[in-house]
Amino acid sequence: MEHKPVITADALSPDWMGAAARPLPDRVHQSSSGVRSNEDNDRTSTAAKSGAWTSALRWMRDAAIGLAIITSIPLVAIATRADVMSFNHTETNARIAQIDKLRVLRLPATSELSPLAAGQLWHATDVMPRNGMFPTHPAAPPAERGWEKLSLTEDMFTGVRRQDRHLVQSADILRAAQKELSPAELEYLRTVAEAPIWSNVDRIASARAIDVIGARYVLPFRDDASPVLMHIPRFAATKEIAYAGLSRAAYHVAQGEPERAEHALRSVLSYGFVILDNGSTAIEALIGRVVAGIAMEGLHTLYTMTGNEAGAALTAPMETASAATRNVDGRMTEENLAAISRDPSLSRTIRLEGLRALAFSSCTSVRGAIFGPSAESQAAFVDARKSLARYPSELAFIDLLQDAPNRPLGNSEIESKAEWLLLGAASVASTVLNNPRIQTCTRVLNAYH
Repeated sequence: MEHKPVITADALSPDWMGAAARPLPDRVHQSSSGVRSNEDNDRTSTAAKSGAWTSALRWMRDAAIGLAIITSIPLVAIATRADVMSFNHTETNARIAQIDKLRVLRLPATSELSPLAAGQLWHATDVMPRNGMFPTHPAAPPAERGWEKLSLTEDMFTGVRRQDRHLVQSADILRAAQKELSPAELEYLRTVAEAPIWSNVDRIASARAIDVIGARYVLPFRDDASPVLMHIPRFAATKEIAYAGLSRAAYHVAQGEPERAEHALRSVLSYGFVILDNGSTAIEALIGRVVAGIAMEGLHTLYTMTGNEAGAALTAPMETASAATRNVDGRMTEENLAAISRDPSLSRTIRLEGLRALAFSSCTSVRGAIFGPSAESQAAFVDARKSLARYPSELAFIDLLQDAPNRPLGNSEIESKAEWLLLGAASVASTVLNNPRIQTCTRVLNAYH
Protein backbone atom coordinates (compact mmCIF):
# COMPACT_ATOMS: atom_id res chain seq x y z
CA MET A 1 0.00 0.00 0.00
CA GLU A 2 1.43 3.20 -1.08
CA HIS A 3 1.80 5.79 1.59
CA LYS A 4 1.23 9.43 0.68
CA PRO A 5 3.41 11.94 2.39
CA VAL A 6 1.79 13.95 5.15
CA ILE A 7 1.79 17.65 4.40
CA THR A 8 2.41 19.65 7.46
CA ALA A 9 1.81 23.31 8.05
CA ASP A 10 5.52 23.85 8.21
CA ALA A 11 5.95 22.35 4.76
CA LEU A 12 3.45 24.67 3.19
CA SER A 13 4.96 27.60 1.45
CA PRO A 14 3.89 31.08 2.41
CA ASP A 15 2.53 31.66 -1.05
CA TRP A 16 0.29 28.60 -0.80
CA MET A 17 -1.18 29.70 2.48
CA GLY A 18 -2.06 33.22 1.21
CA ALA A 19 -2.02 36.58 2.80
CA ALA A 20 -4.45 35.60 5.55
CA ALA A 21 -1.89 33.30 7.06
CA ARG A 22 0.89 35.85 7.11
CA PRO A 23 1.60 37.76 10.31
CA LEU A 24 0.18 41.28 10.16
CA PRO A 25 2.62 44.15 10.29
CA ASP A 26 2.95 45.91 13.60
CA ARG A 27 1.41 49.11 12.29
CA VAL A 28 -1.73 47.24 11.22
CA HIS A 29 -2.16 45.77 14.69
CA GLN A 30 -1.67 49.18 16.22
CA SER A 31 -4.07 50.92 13.85
CA SER A 32 -6.84 48.45 14.46
CA SER A 33 -6.39 48.68 18.20
CA GLY A 34 -6.42 52.50 18.03
CA VAL A 35 -9.67 52.55 16.10
CA ARG A 36 -11.37 50.35 18.62
CA SER A 37 -9.95 52.43 21.47
CA ASN A 38 -11.13 55.72 19.92
CA GLU A 39 -14.54 54.28 19.27
CA ASP A 40 -14.80 53.16 22.86
CA ASN A 41 -13.63 56.56 24.08
CA ASP A 42 -16.13 58.33 21.85
CA ARG A 43 -18.93 56.14 23.13
CA THR A 44 -17.83 56.73 26.70
CA SER A 45 -17.51 60.50 26.13
CA THR A 46 -20.88 60.68 24.41
CA ALA A 47 -22.48 58.72 27.21
CA ALA A 48 -20.84 60.96 29.79
CA LYS A 49 -21.98 64.10 27.99
CA SER A 50 -25.45 62.70 27.59
CA GLY A 51 -25.55 61.86 31.27
CA ALA A 52 -24.31 65.31 32.24
CA TRP A 53 -26.92 66.99 30.05
CA THR A 54 -29.60 64.74 31.42
CA SER A 55 -28.55 65.56 34.97
CA ALA A 56 -28.36 69.26 34.18
CA LEU A 57 -31.77 69.24 32.54
CA ARG A 58 -33.19 67.27 35.44
CA TRP A 59 -31.63 69.75 37.88
CA MET A 60 -33.00 72.72 35.95
CA ARG A 61 -36.42 71.08 35.81
CA ASP A 62 -36.40 70.44 39.55
CA ALA A 63 -35.13 73.98 40.23
CA ALA A 64 -37.83 75.46 38.01
CA ILE A 65 -40.50 73.41 39.75
CA GLY A 66 -39.13 74.38 43.15
CA LEU A 67 -38.99 78.05 42.22
CA ALA A 68 -42.52 77.87 40.85
CA ILE A 69 -43.75 76.34 44.09
CA ILE A 70 -41.90 78.90 46.21
CA THR A 71 -43.11 81.80 44.05
CA SER A 72 -46.67 80.55 44.13
CA ILE A 73 -46.79 80.96 47.93
CA PRO A 74 -46.53 84.79 48.00
CA LEU A 75 -48.50 85.14 44.76
CA VAL A 76 -51.41 83.16 46.19
CA ALA A 77 -51.25 85.36 49.30
CA ILE A 78 -51.34 88.46 47.11
CA ALA A 79 -54.30 87.13 45.15
CA THR A 80 -56.29 86.22 48.26
CA ARG A 81 -55.37 89.13 50.54
CA ALA A 82 -55.53 92.03 48.10
CA ASP A 83 -58.98 93.05 49.34
CA VAL A 84 -57.61 93.93 52.80
CA MET A 85 -56.04 97.09 51.38
CA SER A 86 -58.35 100.06 51.07
CA PHE A 87 -58.21 103.83 51.02
CA ASN A 88 -61.40 105.56 52.05
CA HIS A 89 -60.58 109.25 52.01
CA THR A 90 -64.15 110.49 52.07
CA GLU A 91 -64.58 110.71 55.86
CA THR A 92 -61.27 112.51 56.30
CA ASN A 93 -62.11 114.88 53.48
CA ALA A 94 -65.57 115.52 54.99
CA ARG A 95 -63.98 116.49 58.32
CA ILE A 96 -61.61 118.84 56.54
CA ALA A 97 -64.48 120.36 54.55
CA GLN A 98 -66.26 121.17 57.81
CA ILE A 99 -63.71 123.84 58.70
CA ASP A 100 -62.91 125.07 55.22
CA LYS A 101 -65.27 128.03 55.65
CA LEU A 102 -63.10 129.25 58.53
CA ARG A 103 -60.27 130.12 56.16
CA VAL A 104 -61.62 133.69 56.14
CA LEU A 105 -60.41 133.94 59.75
CA ARG A 106 -56.82 133.05 58.97
CA LEU A 107 -54.21 135.63 59.76
CA PRO A 108 -52.99 137.59 56.72
CA ALA A 109 -50.17 135.72 54.96
CA THR A 110 -46.81 137.46 54.79
CA SER A 111 -43.57 136.90 52.91
CA GLU A 112 -41.44 137.34 56.02
CA LEU A 113 -40.29 133.72 55.82
CA SER A 114 -39.27 131.77 52.75
CA PRO A 115 -40.90 128.32 52.43
CA LEU A 116 -37.66 126.67 53.56
CA ALA A 117 -37.18 129.04 56.52
CA ALA A 118 -40.78 128.49 57.58
CA GLY A 119 -40.20 124.75 57.33
CA GLN A 120 -37.10 124.98 59.50
CA LEU A 121 -39.07 126.93 62.11
CA TRP A 122 -41.80 124.31 62.02
CA HIS A 123 -39.22 121.53 62.25
CA ALA A 124 -38.00 123.11 65.49
CA THR A 125 -41.50 122.90 67.00
CA ASP A 126 -42.01 119.22 66.13
CA VAL A 127 -40.80 116.27 68.13
CA MET A 128 -39.41 113.96 65.43
CA PRO A 129 -38.51 110.36 66.31
CA ARG A 130 -35.08 109.22 65.21
CA ASN A 131 -35.02 107.14 62.05
CA GLY A 132 -31.72 106.08 60.49
CA MET A 133 -33.45 105.35 57.20
CA PHE A 134 -34.66 108.97 57.03
CA PRO A 135 -31.99 111.19 58.61
CA THR A 136 -33.24 114.66 59.48
CA HIS A 137 -31.54 118.02 59.55
CA PRO A 138 -30.52 119.30 62.97
CA ALA A 139 -33.35 121.40 64.34
CA ALA A 140 -32.89 124.70 66.13
CA PRO A 141 -33.26 124.47 69.90
CA PRO A 142 -36.99 124.46 70.65
CA ALA A 143 -38.44 127.65 72.04
CA GLU A 144 -39.50 127.41 75.65
CA ARG A 145 -43.06 126.35 76.41
CA GLY A 146 -43.79 128.13 79.64
CA TRP A 147 -46.62 125.82 80.64
CA GLU A 148 -44.34 122.81 80.93
CA LYS A 149 -43.03 124.18 84.23
CA LEU A 150 -46.48 124.86 85.63
CA SER A 151 -48.86 122.69 87.60
CA LEU A 152 -52.59 123.12 87.92
CA THR A 153 -53.79 122.55 91.46
CA GLU A 154 -57.27 121.30 92.28
CA ASP A 155 -58.49 124.73 93.37
CA MET A 156 -57.54 126.45 90.08
CA PHE A 157 -60.13 127.02 87.32
CA THR A 158 -62.71 124.83 89.01
CA GLY A 159 -64.98 123.07 86.56
CA VAL A 160 -62.74 123.58 83.54
CA ARG A 161 -61.69 120.35 81.82
CA ARG A 162 -57.96 119.66 81.92
CA GLN A 163 -55.68 117.87 79.51
CA ASP A 164 -53.14 117.02 82.18
CA ARG A 165 -51.61 118.74 85.17
CA HIS A 166 -50.09 121.40 82.89
CA LEU A 167 -52.90 122.48 80.55
CA VAL A 168 -56.63 122.98 80.42
CA GLN A 169 -58.52 121.36 77.55
CA SER A 170 -61.67 123.43 77.19
CA ALA A 171 -62.67 126.82 75.84
CA ASP A 172 -64.49 127.28 79.14
CA ILE A 173 -61.21 128.77 80.35
CA LEU A 174 -62.26 131.92 78.44
CA ARG A 175 -65.46 132.23 80.48
CA ALA A 176 -63.55 131.54 83.67
CA ALA A 177 -61.19 134.41 82.80
CA GLN A 178 -64.11 136.84 82.88
CA LYS A 179 -64.52 136.18 86.57
CA GLU A 180 -62.27 137.28 89.37
CA LEU A 181 -59.14 135.17 89.27
CA SER A 182 -56.89 134.18 92.12
CA PRO A 183 -53.28 135.37 91.97
CA ALA A 184 -52.19 131.81 91.16
CA GLU A 185 -54.68 131.55 88.29
CA LEU A 186 -53.69 134.89 86.82
CA GLU A 187 -50.00 134.05 87.10
CA TYR A 188 -50.64 130.75 85.36
CA LEU A 189 -52.39 132.46 82.42
CA ARG A 190 -49.69 135.12 82.18
CA THR A 191 -46.89 132.54 82.07
CA VAL A 192 -48.64 130.63 79.29
CA ALA A 193 -49.41 133.78 77.29
CA GLU A 194 -45.84 135.06 77.45
CA ALA A 195 -44.12 131.78 76.55
CA PRO A 196 -41.39 132.30 73.90
CA ILE A 197 -42.96 129.60 71.70
CA TRP A 198 -45.72 131.97 70.55
CA SER A 199 -43.35 134.09 68.50
CA ASN A 200 -42.56 131.03 66.35
CA VAL A 201 -46.19 129.91 66.19
CA ASP A 202 -47.36 133.33 64.98
CA ARG A 203 -44.67 133.46 62.29
CA ILE A 204 -45.46 129.96 61.04
CA ALA A 205 -49.18 130.74 61.07
CA SER A 206 -48.59 133.71 58.75
CA ALA A 207 -46.35 131.87 56.27
CA ARG A 208 -47.63 131.71 52.69
CA ALA A 209 -46.24 128.23 52.11
CA ILE A 210 -43.90 125.80 53.84
CA ASP A 211 -41.30 123.40 52.48
CA VAL A 212 -41.70 120.76 55.15
CA ILE A 213 -39.87 117.93 53.36
CA GLY A 214 -36.85 120.04 52.44
CA ALA A 215 -36.53 121.49 55.93
CA ARG A 216 -37.00 118.19 57.72
CA TYR A 217 -35.13 115.52 55.74
CA VAL A 218 -31.62 115.14 54.39
CA LEU A 219 -31.94 114.78 50.61
CA PRO A 220 -31.61 112.83 48.40
CA PHE A 221 -33.44 110.04 50.15
CA ARG A 222 -31.42 106.90 50.78
CA ASP A 223 -31.72 104.08 48.25
CA ASP A 224 -33.12 101.75 50.92
CA ALA A 225 -35.59 104.30 52.30
CA SER A 226 -39.24 103.27 52.03
CA PRO A 227 -42.11 105.72 52.66
CA VAL A 228 -43.83 102.91 54.55
CA LEU A 229 -41.17 103.25 57.24
CA MET A 230 -41.12 107.06 57.32
CA HIS A 231 -41.84 108.17 60.88
CA ILE A 232 -44.55 110.72 61.56
CA PRO A 233 -43.78 113.54 64.01
CA ARG A 234 -45.18 113.13 67.50
CA PHE A 235 -48.08 115.54 67.28
CA ALA A 236 -48.84 115.53 70.99
CA ALA A 237 -46.63 118.61 71.24
CA THR A 238 -48.60 120.24 68.41
CA LYS A 239 -51.91 119.64 70.18
CA GLU A 240 -50.38 121.13 73.31
CA ILE A 241 -49.86 124.36 71.40
CA ALA A 242 -53.55 124.40 70.45
CA TYR A 243 -54.72 123.84 74.04
CA ALA A 244 -52.23 126.37 75.37
CA GLY A 245 -53.65 128.84 72.86
CA LEU A 246 -56.92 128.75 74.77
CA SER A 247 -55.15 129.83 77.95
CA ARG A 248 -53.18 132.46 76.05
CA ALA A 249 -56.44 133.96 74.80
CA ALA A 250 -57.94 133.67 78.29
CA TYR A 251 -55.14 135.84 79.69
CA HIS A 252 -56.04 138.62 77.26
CA VAL A 253 -59.70 138.25 78.22
CA ALA A 254 -58.70 138.65 81.86
CA GLN A 255 -56.79 141.79 80.88
CA GLY A 256 -59.83 143.21 79.08
CA GLU A 257 -58.25 142.80 75.63
CA PRO A 258 -60.72 140.82 73.50
CA GLU A 259 -59.01 141.83 70.23
CA ARG A 260 -55.72 140.30 71.38
CA ALA A 261 -57.61 137.24 72.56
CA GLU A 262 -59.13 136.90 69.08
CA HIS A 263 -55.72 137.27 67.45
CA ALA A 264 -54.28 134.55 69.67
CA LEU A 265 -57.04 132.14 68.67
CA ARG A 266 -56.85 133.03 64.99
CA SER A 267 -53.12 132.32 65.16
CA VAL A 268 -53.83 128.80 66.38
CA LEU A 269 -56.50 128.40 63.69
CA SER A 270 -54.01 129.51 61.02
CA TYR A 271 -51.38 127.18 62.46
CA GLY A 272 -53.81 124.29 61.99
CA PHE A 273 -54.45 125.23 58.37
CA VAL A 274 -50.71 125.45 57.73
CA ILE A 275 -50.27 121.88 58.94
CA LEU A 276 -53.27 120.73 56.91
CA ASP A 277 -52.18 122.46 53.70
CA ASN A 278 -48.45 121.75 53.80
CA GLY A 279 -48.23 118.26 55.26
CA SER A 280 -47.60 115.15 53.22
CA THR A 281 -49.81 112.56 54.94
CA ALA A 282 -53.44 112.12 55.90
CA ILE A 283 -52.36 112.04 59.55
CA GLU A 284 -50.97 115.55 59.21
CA ALA A 285 -54.22 116.64 57.57
CA LEU A 286 -56.19 115.26 60.51
CA ILE A 287 -53.87 116.87 63.06
CA GLY A 288 -54.26 120.19 61.29
CA ARG A 289 -58.01 119.66 61.41
CA VAL A 290 -57.87 118.97 65.17
CA VAL A 291 -55.76 122.07 65.88
CA ALA A 292 -58.07 124.27 63.81
CA GLY A 293 -61.06 122.68 65.55
CA ILE A 294 -59.72 123.58 69.01
CA ALA A 295 -59.23 127.16 67.86
CA MET A 296 -62.73 127.17 66.36
CA GLU A 297 -64.21 126.21 69.72
CA GLY A 298 -62.30 129.01 71.40
CA LEU A 299 -63.38 131.58 68.81
CA HIS A 300 -67.02 130.55 69.09
CA THR A 301 -66.90 130.99 72.86
CA LEU A 302 -65.18 134.35 72.53
CA TYR A 303 -67.60 135.65 69.89
CA THR A 304 -70.56 134.50 71.97
CA MET A 305 -69.14 136.25 75.04
CA THR A 306 -68.53 139.50 73.15
CA GLY A 307 -71.85 139.52 71.26
CA ASN A 308 -70.33 138.98 67.82
CA GLU A 309 -73.28 137.18 66.25
CA ALA A 310 -71.74 136.80 62.79
CA GLY A 311 -68.55 135.36 64.23
CA ALA A 312 -70.51 133.05 66.55
CA ALA A 313 -72.57 131.77 63.62
CA LEU A 314 -69.47 131.19 61.50
CA THR A 315 -67.72 129.22 64.21
CA ALA A 316 -70.78 127.37 65.51
CA PRO A 317 -70.32 123.65 66.24
CA MET A 318 -70.87 121.58 63.12
CA GLU A 319 -72.57 118.30 62.60
CA THR A 320 -70.25 115.35 62.48
CA ALA A 321 -69.29 113.97 59.10
CA SER A 322 -72.05 111.85 57.64
CA ALA A 323 -71.89 108.22 58.60
CA ALA A 324 -72.67 107.45 54.96
CA THR A 325 -69.14 108.46 54.06
CA ARG A 326 -67.85 105.41 55.91
CA ASN A 327 -69.67 103.13 53.49
CA VAL A 328 -68.03 104.50 50.35
CA ASP A 329 -66.24 101.93 48.24
CA GLY A 330 -62.61 102.37 49.22
CA ARG A 331 -61.07 99.68 47.04
CA MET A 332 -57.58 100.55 45.92
CA THR A 333 -58.16 100.48 42.18
CA GLU A 334 -55.61 102.37 40.16
CA GLU A 335 -58.37 104.28 38.42
CA ASN A 336 -59.96 105.53 41.66
CA LEU A 337 -56.69 106.46 43.29
CA ALA A 338 -55.40 108.25 40.20
CA ALA A 339 -58.60 110.31 40.22
CA ILE A 340 -58.05 111.25 43.89
CA SER A 341 -54.50 112.38 43.21
CA ARG A 342 -55.73 114.65 40.39
CA ASP A 343 -58.77 116.14 42.16
CA PRO A 344 -58.08 119.86 42.78
CA SER A 345 -61.03 120.10 45.18
CA LEU A 346 -59.24 117.86 47.68
CA SER A 347 -56.60 118.87 50.19
CA ARG A 348 -52.97 118.50 49.07
CA THR A 349 -52.38 116.08 51.91
CA ILE A 350 -55.27 113.88 50.78
CA ARG A 351 -54.04 113.94 47.19
CA LEU A 352 -50.53 112.97 48.31
CA GLU A 353 -52.00 110.20 50.46
CA GLY A 354 -53.85 109.04 47.37
CA LEU A 355 -50.53 108.85 45.54
CA ARG A 356 -49.05 106.83 48.40
CA ALA A 357 -51.92 104.36 48.09
CA LEU A 358 -51.68 104.41 44.28
CA ALA A 359 -48.06 103.27 44.45
CA PHE A 360 -49.15 100.14 46.32
CA SER A 361 -52.28 99.54 44.25
CA SER A 362 -50.15 97.31 42.02
CA CYS A 363 -49.90 95.00 45.04
CA THR A 364 -53.62 94.26 44.80
CA SER A 365 -53.15 91.92 41.84
CA VAL A 366 -50.71 89.22 40.83
CA ARG A 367 -50.18 90.98 37.51
CA GLY A 368 -49.25 94.21 39.24
CA ALA A 369 -46.90 92.48 41.68
CA ILE A 370 -45.05 90.80 38.81
CA PHE A 371 -45.11 93.44 36.08
CA GLY A 372 -45.54 96.67 38.06
CA PRO A 373 -47.93 99.63 37.82
CA SER A 374 -50.20 100.32 34.88
CA ALA A 375 -49.82 103.15 32.40
CA GLU A 376 -52.68 104.95 34.19
CA SER A 377 -50.77 104.87 37.46
CA GLN A 378 -47.56 106.13 35.91
CA ALA A 379 -49.42 108.95 34.17
CA ALA A 380 -50.92 110.04 37.53
CA PHE A 381 -47.43 110.40 38.99
CA VAL A 382 -46.34 112.46 35.98
CA ASP A 383 -49.32 114.76 36.59
CA ALA A 384 -48.54 114.97 40.32
CA ARG A 385 -45.03 116.21 39.62
CA LYS A 386 -46.59 119.11 37.75
CA SER A 387 -49.59 119.91 39.97
CA LEU A 388 -48.54 118.91 43.49
CA ALA A 389 -44.79 119.35 43.71
CA ARG A 390 -43.89 122.95 44.57
CA TYR A 391 -40.23 122.43 45.49
CA PRO A 392 -37.43 119.99 44.53
CA SER A 393 -37.92 118.29 47.88
CA GLU A 394 -41.54 117.51 47.04
CA LEU A 395 -40.48 116.16 43.64
CA ALA A 396 -38.10 113.83 45.48
CA PHE A 397 -40.91 112.80 47.82
CA ILE A 398 -43.28 111.97 44.94
CA ASP A 399 -40.52 109.93 43.27
CA LEU A 400 -40.03 108.11 46.57
CA LEU A 401 -43.74 107.28 46.72
CA GLN A 402 -43.77 105.96 43.16
CA ASP A 403 -40.75 103.74 43.75
CA ALA A 404 -42.06 102.40 47.07
CA PRO A 405 -43.01 98.87 45.85
CA ASN A 406 -39.46 98.42 44.51
CA ARG A 407 -37.89 99.16 47.88
CA PRO A 408 -37.59 96.13 50.20
CA LEU A 409 -38.96 96.67 53.67
CA GLY A 410 -36.33 94.63 55.44
CA ASN A 411 -36.92 92.25 58.30
CA SER A 412 -39.98 92.42 60.49
CA GLU A 413 -41.07 90.57 63.57
CA ILE A 414 -42.45 87.15 62.60
CA GLU A 415 -45.19 85.81 64.81
CA SER A 416 -45.91 82.33 63.39
CA LYS A 417 -44.44 79.54 61.27
CA ALA A 418 -46.95 80.27 58.52
CA GLU A 419 -45.79 83.87 58.44
CA TRP A 420 -42.18 82.72 58.39
CA LEU A 421 -42.93 80.47 55.41
CA LEU A 422 -44.79 83.21 53.56
CA LEU A 423 -42.21 85.95 54.06
CA GLY A 424 -39.31 83.60 53.47
CA ALA A 425 -40.78 82.38 50.20
CA ALA A 426 -41.41 85.97 49.12
CA SER A 427 -37.80 86.88 49.88
CA VAL A 428 -36.44 83.93 47.88
CA ALA A 429 -38.74 84.59 44.93
CA SER A 430 -37.85 88.28 44.87
CA THR A 431 -34.13 87.53 44.97
CA VAL A 432 -34.14 84.83 42.28
CA LEU A 433 -36.47 86.69 39.96
CA ASN A 434 -34.83 90.05 40.72
CA ASN A 435 -38.29 91.46 41.46
CA PRO A 436 -38.43 93.24 44.85
CA ARG A 437 -42.15 93.98 44.38
CA ILE A 438 -43.05 90.41 45.30
CA GLN A 439 -41.40 90.72 48.70
CA THR A 440 -42.60 94.27 49.37
CA CYS A 441 -46.19 93.58 48.33
CA THR A 442 -46.27 90.41 50.43
CA ARG A 443 -45.00 92.25 53.51
CA VAL A 444 -47.43 95.13 53.05
CA LEU A 445 -50.41 92.82 52.59
CA ASN A 446 -49.29 90.71 55.54
CA ALA A 447 -49.18 93.83 57.71
CA TYR A 448 -52.76 94.71 56.68
CA HIS A 449 -54.01 91.13 57.12
